[in-house]
Amino acid sequence: MHSYLHCCYYIFVGKLACALAGCCYGALTTIPVSIPSEWSLSPLKGARIHPLQFEEAIAFFALLILSLVEVKRRCARGKLVSLYFVGVGIERFLSIILRGDLRHTEQIIFQVFAFCTIIVGIVLSFGTPSTARITKTKHR
Repeated sequence: MHSYLHCCYYIFVGKLACALAGCCYGALTTIPVSIPSEWSLSPLKGARIHPLQFEEAIAFFALLILSLVEVKRRCARGKLVSLYFVGVGIERFLSIILRGDLRHTEQIIFQVFAFCTIIVGIVLSFGTPSTARITKTKHR
């Protein structure tokens, strides 16, 4: 019924794995919470990079928790998918700014797609009747 909730969990785990592999590295930074890229697959060996993968993992974990709270509240059908689209769109839009492996044109293209995802989520939210509540189904 809420199979997309698994997506939040799998992306959360995937982002942690990505952080351990160092494949999708963040931009160069001097902030105190930066991480060294010694073990990273990035070409920035020895530099301090933004902990983007950990931030993305936290964002998807927060989206998962927020979605589970909405399931407990028995929100209207379709609102969970809308929440997912808006949450993923916002996360992608912001995280692309902090990536260190994209050229400017790629960054703009990905941000346009993220913005479109947010718009789709908002449209889905308005298209969902507020009276169609989630009901518990009995399994046989």
